[in-house]
This record gives sequence, C-alpha cells and structure tokens, in this order.
Amino acid sequence: YGISGVLIQKFWAPDYAVFAALTSAKQGVFRRGHQRLIANAESIAMMSGEERELETLEEMLDDVTRESHRQLYYLTRFNCLNYWFTQYLPILVTNGMRMFWAMGYGSDQAILSEANGTGISSKGLYLENLITQSFEATVGLLSLNNYFQTLFGHIVRVTDLLLVIGEIQTGTGTTQPQSTDSVPDGHGQ
Repeated sequence: YGISGVLIQKFWAPDYAVFAALTSAKQGVFRRGHQRLIANAESIAMMSGEERELETLEEMLDDVTRESHRQLYYLTRFNCLNYWFTQYLPILVTNGMRMFWAMGYGSDQAILSEANGTGISSKGLYLENLITQSFEATVGLLSLNNYFQTLFGHIVRVTDLLLVIGEIQTGTGTTQPQSTDSVPDGHGQ
C-alpha cells in the first residue's frame, strides 16, 4: 500500500509546488495591473484610456481563470483516484482481511471454544486496528507530502521576490523575471 501510494504521488499526482507558484505568479500579475489602474486612474480617465485598461485587466483575469480551471481539472482527476485509494481501499482491505482471518476458525464449535465466542471478536478487532493504523500512517505521509510541495511552491515565489528586490536595491538588474508560461504544466514531478 505504501509503495503504491508513493508511486501514485510520484508519477500521477499533480505537482503542488508548481501549482502554488503558478497561482501566485498569475494572481500577482493581475494584482499589479489592478494596482497600476488604481494609481493611474485620473490619467487614464483624462486620456480616455479606460477601454484599453479594461481589456488589459480582463486579459489578466482570463489568464488567472484559465490557470485555475486547468489546476482544478488536474486536481479533480487526481483526487478521484486518491480519495478511493485513501478512504475506500483501506476499509475494503481491512474487512477482507478480518473475514479471511475469521474463516480460519472453520466451524461454530471452534469459535465458541475460545473465550465463549468473544475471542474471535477481540482478535479480529486487534487485527482491524493494526491494519487501519498502517493505512492511516501511509495516508498521513502522502498528505504531508502535498502540504510540503505547496509550501515549497510559495517559498520559491518569495525567494524570487527577494532576489528581485535585492537587485533593485543594488542596481544590478541582472535577473530576468521568469515568464509564467515557461513553468511546467504542474502534472507529474
């Protein structure tokens, strides 16, 4: 279960770090355009440039919306399998193992001979708890991986911002901003 979960995360899960970085970048471009409009509203109104500014902001918003839809598509597709894998499969395996183990008793007499029939219940519950805990530990690790990837995506964007601010302060200006179009599509790792 654990190995298959890692393989699913490695080869089929969306790259949450890229998703976070792309979302942050595209929303930042839109916010920058919106702030520019606010700062220059009087000049734009005097020069009758509101139509062009509206078109520019709508293009930026469309870019943010397209990226959100693309990410939603990948996440929905992945989460269908992931939800089944993390929620239903453990229950199916646990119940199947418990039933397979109980079939080992063979007869009603064998069940009643052990602690008046309560032995099968206590041992079955122990087996169920043991299997469930191993599944929950694996699911917890896979979820933690998703959270760390998202955090890493945000850290990358903050680091890029700090580099640009440092270059502005020193006046070097050697780093070119990364185009959001050159970032991978966020599928796979």
